Amino acid sequence: DKIQDAVPTIDDIKADLKLQNYKNAFNNATFLANRGDPEASAELAIMYLKGLGVSINKNKAFDYATKSALGWDKKSVKGQILLGKFYLEGLGTKRNTTRAKDLFSKAAENGSKEAKVLLEKI
Repeated sequence: DKIQDAVPTIDDIKADLKLQNYKNAFNNATFLANRGDPEASAELAIMYLKGLGVSINKNKAFDYATKSALGWDKKSVKGQILLGKFYLEGLGTKRNTTRAKDLFSKAAENGSKEAKVLLEKI
């Protein structure tokens, strides 16, 4: 029997990030994001934004944050908050506080305390 490599998980990505094994985290996040994982897409957006395992690219960061928040069958609350911050700060896109509020509201409706705090600050 041929032994196949294990498919990475979001926990593997978070562990690699914690250990500062950014290249492995980036590769695993890319693998999962390309298969529609919203949490991996959010992590990949952060990696592109901060240059972790990859060159900084705010446009790609914005694209992956969008996929995380809106683009997959399962939406990510983390992605909704992240994309809201992109709109609020104009990262990889034009600043749009209305869009940011909408995303923070969706995340708050899904139980995010962070999103509620962010809404109060706008």
